[in-house]
Amino acid sequence: MGEDGVETFFDELRDVFLLPTQDEKNPRVYGLFSTLGSVFRGSAVCVYPLSTIRSAFNGPFAHKEGHSYQWVPYTGRVPYPRPGACPGGAFTPGLGSTREFPDELVMFVRSHPLMYDPVYPAPRHPLLVRAGLPYGFTTLAVDLAQAADGRYEVLFLGTDRGTVQKVVVLPKDPGVLEELTLEEVEVFKTPAPVKTLWISSKRHQLYVSSDVGLTQLSLHRCGAYGPACADCCLARDPHCAWDGRRCARYSPAPARRVRRQDIKHGDPVRQCRGFNALAAPGAGPAADAPGGPAGPGDACGRGPVPVRGHRERLHAPAAPPAAARPAPRPAGGLPAPRLPEPLGPAPEQSRVVGNQPGGPVSATRPELPPPELTGGAEA
Repeated sequence: MGEDGVETFFDELRDVFLLPTQDEKNPRVYGLFSTLGSVFRGSAVCVYPLSTIRSAFNGPFAHKEGHSYQWVPYTGRVPYPRPGACPGGAFTPGLGSTREFPDELVMFVRSHPLMYDPVYPAPRHPLLVRAGLPYGFTTLAVDLAQAADGRYEVLFLGTDRGTVQKVVVLPKDPGVLEELTLEEVEVFKTPAPVKTLWISSKRHQLYVSSDVGLTQLSLHRCGAYGPACADCCLARDPHCAWDGRRCARYSPAPARRVRRQDIKHGDPVRQCRGFNALAAPGAGPAADAPGGPAGPGDACGRGPVPVRGHRERLHAPAAPPAAARPAPRPAGGLPAPRLPEPLGPAPEQSRVVGNQPGGPVSATRPELPPPELTGGAEA
């Protein structure tokens, strides 16, 4: 039920992702749902413990009974083997396929296709809901990222317009979560709905497929957030942290002492003291340096600056030379973002999404996957 009191049913299951846990038999199940029909378009992501799903399938079947045909739990005899059992398993060792199931079992499945007990999401509400937008989600993958202040769920969501969104789930209040879109990347030169997403933790890559091809993205594109410590901190990306010189991939290795990161609050005042003078050489005195400018619009030393969400389309330029001048600082705001060096052939256009606190993030066409992946080798 939304804030307006109107109930919305996301009753079409589009994709499922299993995230392993310490208990190998009970992974977390992420389900991507959408609405049926063309009047209202929406998508939702819910997460379930596999134990609750297993409990529902071991419970009673749903049965229509009475003059009004209301759904009630079935209390009669359930045929053997129990519907849902796999042929050749522990309870059906003598059966080679479902074609060998007895007719009684087949008739029971046709008349009792539903389970009676519902399965609720883990926090009793979706992790993410998108409604009333001109696009929908088609597939998802989840990475459990380790940050300085905890572990965070990072969702990669493919869309039917050929983009991939990176979303982080953050704790807001006790028992309340909020989702924050970090970036949206146009991955193919010819837009096509994203079919599958696959994460390689070993290579730190996200592999994306559609009807037009296969490509890869880095799980972390930290340089796109900006050249200053405040840009990196305000982005609130669990994969990225300020290492004293630039926004780079976060590594929990204890050898690196300087790692400025605040995913929960995104507070640059507390995290970026002493690093602003090193963030953008030649761009003028830093806010917290002696004689530097001070004002409510300076996020590096005096306070955070709210950045309004917007969307733009830019032509992807060529890679900037090594001695390029730093990006100018607009009055009363954060430094203008600099497009990262393209990883491969640049598409005709790239999408920039700026609804994250760290400001707009540019998107470039990623490089193709290694040849061994297309041949079926595991990354």
